[in-house]
Amino acid sequence: MTLNYANAKPMLNASLEIPELNADALMPKEKKAALSFIRSAHAAEGWSRDPISLAPLTLLNADVDLSIGALQYSDMLLKQVKTKLVLKNNTFVLPRFDAGLKGGTLKASGTLNAKGELSKEVSFENIPFQNLVQAHVKDVALQGLTKGKIAVNSYGKSLHDWVAHLHGGGHIELVDGKIIGFSL
Repeated sequence: MTLNYANAKPMLNASLEIPELNADALMPKEKKAALSFIRSAHAAEGWSRDPISLAPLTLLNADVDLSIGALQYSDMLLKQVKTKLVLKNNTFVLPRFDAGLKGGTLKASGTLNAKGELSKEVSFENIPFQNLVQAHVKDVALQGLTKGKIAVNSYGKSLHDWVAHLHGGGHIELVDGKIIGFSL
């Protein structure tokens, strides 16, 4: 890890390897439940309206490569996480995030700037459908591999703002699927 003060803003360069990380342990206890599945059309109402200071995005530039063997977050266990984190011109950029999820792969990228504008793209493939929905559906009658892509944008200064202004779209496909108990 190096920190260079030669320019107007310090520049941090780092490469970190972490065997295991439980992200839930880093979250405030009262916020953990709100970070799970969004279930209603009024989803923003359960999120904090407390402003989040984005001023730290203006303090330095950074280029960090990060590897995490196992990352626990809510009900997800991500394996072999490889990501790059860049902070430049008051904007946090996630140019790549690759991980194993529930037997398939997850890829993501995104940005967040000091004005509170964010964008995110997530894609996944080869995740067995039953693994993906088992936490939310008791009896799963469909089997197959899921793949999909979702892109969203938002803006604001609080979690409530970001959820309330969230817009975007995507698609999810079930590949090589079958309905259990039926012969079609």
